[in-house]
Amino acid sequence: MSGGKLPAPKTKLFDIAREVAKLDVKAPLEIGQVLIHNVCGTDVDIVASRDLAAI
Repeated sequence: MSGGKLPAPKTKLFDIAREVAKLDVKAPLEIGQVLIHNVCGTDVDIVASRDLAAI
C-alpha cells in the first residue's frame, strides 16, 4: 500500500469485516496462507499474519 490508497474500496470495508468475523480457522496455519480468496469480489485476499502451530 502506498500513497494512502486502500487495496479495497472504502464502501466494502464493513462487508469485508463481516466476512472476516465469520472465519473459523483451524491450526496449523502458516504466515501468508490465504484464508479468504477475493473477499467480497474485491480481488483482495485475506491472509494469515502469523504462524499458528497445531496443539
